[in-house]
Amino acid sequence: METTVFPVNVIFNEEKNKNEKKPAVKNWQQSTMLLHELDETKTPNYGINILPSWVIFDLDLYKNHSIKAELKLQTGFEITDASLLQRTISGGEHHVFRYPSDDHEL
Repeated sequence: METTVFPVNVIFNEEKNKNEKKPAVKNWQQSTMLLHELDETKTPNYGINILPSWVIFDLDLYKNHSIKAELKLQTGFEITDASLLQRTISGGEHHVFRYPSDDHEL
């Protein structure tokens, strides 16, 4: 099963002196667009509508190099190669995976 995506605009907020991400379409929660349908030449940034039992860890490794070890220590959960990995421009990582349960496997 594929999850749906929506285009995202990155806008520099002068007041906060940082980039902010905003959906580029109205009703982004009801998007039916699939990743392969996204025109990355027009919108290289996109959001993902996450399905039930799916999890995303947004790890800011550039702020805390030991965050993966701390995650395991605090939760007992270890991020594995089973996750879909996206590396961010700032040096972080997004790990997307289905949470294991009695009904689902990774």
